[in-house]
Amino acid sequence: MDIFVSPLFILVFPLLLTIGTFTIPFVNYFGDHEAAEQGAKQQRRWFWGHLITAAAFGTGILTVTLLAIPLLQTEHAGWAFAAVLFAAVGGSLQAAGLGADGIGPVAMLRAQQPARLFFDGSSKLAPLTFILGSVGFGMGQIFLVIGLNHLPDVSTAVGVTTLIAAILFSALPAIPSSWSLYLTAVLSWLIYAPYVWWLI
Repeated sequence: MDIFVSPLFILVFPLLLTIGTFTIPFVNYFGDHEAAEQGAKQQRRWFWGHLITAAAFGTGILTVTLLAIPLLQTEHAGWAFAAVLFAAVGGSLQAAGLGADGIGPVAMLRAQQPARLFFDGSSKLAPLTFILGSVGFGMGQIFLVIGLNHLPDVSTAVGVTTLIAAILFSALPAIPSSWSLYLTAVLSWLIYAPYVWWLI
């Protein structure tokens, strides 16, 4: 299948997501604001980890769009439109939430204020943003995978693997722990890496 960029570009999203999530200091439970504050005190890692992860979701929107292009010329175009719409909305919310979560605590610390004040103040807004973003982007990936798996040259093994990974990807970010971030990064490789071989 022809695509106007190198198939390896598809891997930019999982690569940035992996770098970003593993850069963020480990927090066993983000709902524990004291533990989150300790993580935020590693200011450079906290800031850059969140920034890179936010950028990853920006590239993720483009990745979903590029992979959806082949579906536009088929009877499965509806899956493509749904995938891009949900990925764009969800990815934007994820990027916004990650940006705020990365900048806010560091800004508080640099103002000689406890980072916990940010976590306390955003205890309802941040989870809501992340959950909506996770569901939106996750549904976009699920729609994309379903559409691509209708194409005759996508194997059953690729179809099953990517669909399971996409479903798990959409659910994991609702768990407020660094462990869910790490697993999400791993799942992103399972979703997109198989399609690189297909595109080549």
